[in-house]
Amino acid sequence: MARPLGERQEFMLRALRERGSWYGGCGYKWNNYSDTVAIFESLVRRGLARRIEHHAHLDGARFRPAWTEYRPA
Repeated sequence: MARPLGERQEFMLRALRERGSWYGGCGYKWNNYSDTVAIFESLVRRGLARRIEHHAHLDGARFRPAWTEYRPA
Protein backbone atom coordinates (compact mmCIF):
# COMPACT_ATOMS: atom_id res chain seq x y z
CA MET A 1 0.00 0.00 0.00
CA ALA A 2 1.31 3.44 -0.94
CA ARG A 3 2.12 5.90 1.79
CA PRO A 4 -0.30 8.81 2.11
CA LEU A 5 0.77 12.20 0.82
CA GLY A 6 2.46 14.52 3.25
CA GLU A 7 1.17 18.00 4.06
CA ARG A 8 3.54 19.73 1.62
CA GLN A 9 2.74 17.28 -1.17
CA GLU A 10 -1.02 17.72 -0.67
CA PHE A 11 -0.72 21.51 -0.62
CA MET A 12 1.43 21.70 -3.75
CA LEU A 13 -0.67 19.13 -5.64
CA ARG A 14 -3.81 21.14 -4.86
CA ALA A 15 -2.09 24.36 -6.02
CA LEU A 16 -0.83 22.62 -9.17
CA ARG A 17 -4.34 21.40 -10.02
CA GLU A 18 -5.86 24.84 -9.35
CA ARG A 19 -3.26 26.76 -11.38
CA GLY A 20 -2.62 24.17 -14.08
CA SER A 21 1.19 24.26 -14.08
CA TRP A 22 4.33 25.33 -12.21
CA TYR A 23 7.71 26.60 -13.39
CA GLY A 24 10.42 28.60 -11.65
CA GLY A 25 9.31 32.20 -11.24
CA CYS A 26 5.60 31.57 -11.83
CA GLY A 27 4.61 33.10 -8.50
CA TYR A 28 4.19 30.28 -6.00
CA LYS A 29 6.64 27.92 -4.28
CA TRP A 30 7.33 26.04 -1.06
CA ASN A 31 10.23 27.72 0.82
CA ASN A 32 12.54 27.94 -2.21
CA TYR A 33 13.03 26.64 -5.74
CA SER A 34 14.86 23.43 -4.79
CA ASP A 35 12.32 22.45 -2.09
CA THR A 36 9.50 23.01 -4.57
CA VAL A 37 11.18 20.90 -7.26
CA ALA A 38 11.78 18.10 -4.72
CA ILE A 39 8.06 18.08 -3.83
CA PHE A 40 7.02 18.00 -7.49
CA GLU A 41 9.53 15.24 -8.27
CA SER A 42 7.98 13.16 -5.48
CA LEU A 43 4.57 13.73 -7.09
CA VAL A 44 5.99 12.72 -10.49
CA ARG A 45 7.30 9.44 -8.99
CA ARG A 46 3.81 8.74 -7.62
CA GLY A 47 2.22 9.43 -11.01
CA LEU A 48 0.30 12.49 -9.75
CA ALA A 49 2.23 15.09 -11.76
CA ARG A 50 4.31 15.15 -14.91
CA ARG A 51 7.55 16.94 -15.74
CA ILE A 52 7.89 18.74 -19.08
CA GLU A 53 11.38 19.86 -20.11
CA HIS A 54 11.58 22.74 -22.56
CA HIS A 55 14.83 22.72 -24.53
CA ALA A 56 16.68 25.46 -26.34
CA HIS A 57 17.74 24.68 -29.91
CA LEU A 58 20.53 26.45 -31.77
CA ASP A 59 21.44 25.45 -35.31
CA GLY A 60 19.92 22.01 -34.76
CA ALA A 61 21.83 21.31 -31.53
CA ARG A 62 19.79 20.45 -28.45
CA PHE A 63 20.90 21.89 -25.13
CA ARG A 64 20.08 20.97 -21.54
CA PRO A 65 16.58 21.99 -20.50
CA ALA A 66 16.12 25.73 -20.74
CA TRP A 67 13.36 25.41 -18.17
CA THR A 68 11.24 22.71 -16.55
CA GLU A 69 7.50 22.83 -16.03
CA TYR A 70 5.25 20.59 -13.92
CA ARG A 71 1.59 19.84 -14.68
CA PRO A 72 -1.03 17.62 -13.07
CA ALA A 73 -1.07 14.05 -14.41
